[in-house]
Amino acid sequence: MKIQPRLEKINKIRKEGLVPGVIYGKKIESTPIQAEYKELFETYKKYGKSQTFKVKLNNKIHQVYLKDVQLNVARPKDFIHFSLLKITASDTMTSLIPIHVINKGEVERKGLLLQLAISAVEVEYPVGSGVNNIEIDVANLEVGDAICIKDLIVPEGYKIQIDADSVVANVTHPKVQEEEESVEPSKVDVIGEKADEEDKA
Repeated sequence: MKIQPRLEKINKIRKEGLVPGVIYGKKIESTPIQAEYKELFETYKKYGKSQTFKVKLNNKIHQVYLKDVQLNVARPKDFIHFSLLKITASDTMTSLIPIHVINKGEVERKGLLLQLAISAVEVEYPVGSGVNNIEIDVANLEVGDAICIKDLIVPEGYKIQIDADSVVANVTHPKVQEEEESVEPSKVDVIGEKADEEDKA
């Protein structure tokens, strides 16, 4: 992704189809920057907020990742600001990585319900080894089965920052709404008869 020092006011560069941002981190001063919207969008799509890539600024190459991306609430695909964090090869990164479910349809075909208790996990990992998601395959799960944090398959060097016994997903029977029991007429009649007898007494 190409970035340039930001020289103009934010409103002006946005009108030119550019997105304002900032780059900061180790061995670099916090610097206002700008990037073309299309390039930023493609970079975000490819690397997300968990993978590193290289940018060039003032004839120097920096290894960075997208630390933060601010979106327009009214138009979710409209980037209004971004920040790049410069890192070194010896650093570790910490990101929230989504859980991606595979073969959910196999569970549903059995008439069962898959409940996803955790949709993303915080992970610490070495620079350069980030992934967009962590996959779980639920094809062979039956009622009562569960996948826990300790069951997740992650690349070497990954440290998930959640208790190993925490449940990520489990399979249950669909909840069936119980119909309200109707009152038996005979019981009502008996109560009425008892009341009449008491009145007569």
